[in-house]
Amino acid sequence: NICKEAGVTQNRCTAPGVKYSFLTAKAGTAVILINSGKETANGSVPLLSNDFTKASSIYNEAGASLQNGNLHFHLEPNQCAVVRLEK
Repeated sequence: NICKEAGVTQNRCTAPGVKYSFLTAKAGTAVILINSGKETANGSVPLLSNDFTKASSIYNEAGASLQNGNLHFHLEPNQCAVVRLEK
């Protein structure tokens, strides 16, 4: 499948209207969350691995926490946030 080979994946976020993307660099891993909906969003996204032990918002508050291999969050309508994941 061309899309899969290009890195396109299914949005596995549990909150409707929220998109996310992982950024991994030498400095660590972060998750960009975007709530494009008109409703408050509470949801979760599956993590890339279970090695992460801490999640902290570094741009806008997302109420981020880690549970059972998922990043849980809270976003206001039309809010975006960046969450840093630490091992």
